[in-house]
Amino acid sequence: MFFKSALHTLGSAALILAATTVSSAADTQVSRVTNFQPKPLAVVSNGQSYTKLGYKGHKVTMFAKIEYSTGTSGRIKSWSVTPELTNNYGIAAKVPLISSFKASKSYSVGKRPKQVNQNVSMAIPTGLLQNNAVSMCNWLANSMRQQGHSNKVIFGKDRTVSFLADVKFKVSANGAGNKNPIIEYSAPYKVPVVCKKWTGSRLPVAGNSIVPK
Repeated sequence: MFFKSALHTLGSAALILAATTVSSAADTQVSRVTNFQPKPLAVVSNGQSYTKLGYKGHKVTMFAKIEYSTGTSGRIKSWSVTPELTNNYGIAAKVPLISSFKASKSYSVGKRPKQVNQNVSMAIPTGLLQNNAVSMCNWLANSMRQQGHSNKVIFGKDRTVSFLADVKFKVSANGAGNKNPIIEYSAPYKVPVVCKKWTGSRLPVAGNSIVPK
């Protein structure tokens, strides 16, 4: 009985040691979106439908935190971070063409690190977001129409939808653990999009006063 118990203890210890060895040898990877500017984004309307982004800046910026470790062996040769934006209302369509605006870095032989731990930013042309943002707001408007609401009600107040912002973090490394890195999950970052209420057009009249049309 003692002999069997000792074998069982030794077997358990061997399994723990093996698991610890595999864990220490494995690469580890974390990436998450930490901020998005400007926010919220705004979509304006003409009182009957939503028409365009109200933000006049040429670019928006996504910020991310990336971490990678090669464990007990290996070096990092290069990495890239690719932005992703997905509609969080209606059809979950991705914003097209923004993958071109990724952040990346390569390291020469002799200067390859074992770890990466840094913040990155990716500037994305605002125009690429417009169709998706407008589509979400109009999807919301159409949904309300199907419930019997009038344009006056639909466009009478600000309403909010959102994008989900995420990144694809890819690393090229050597060493024993780079084939199956342990990847820590991070939830997407929510970017609010305000579907702005319709305030009506305003026209100048005599005496330089302003009256609503």
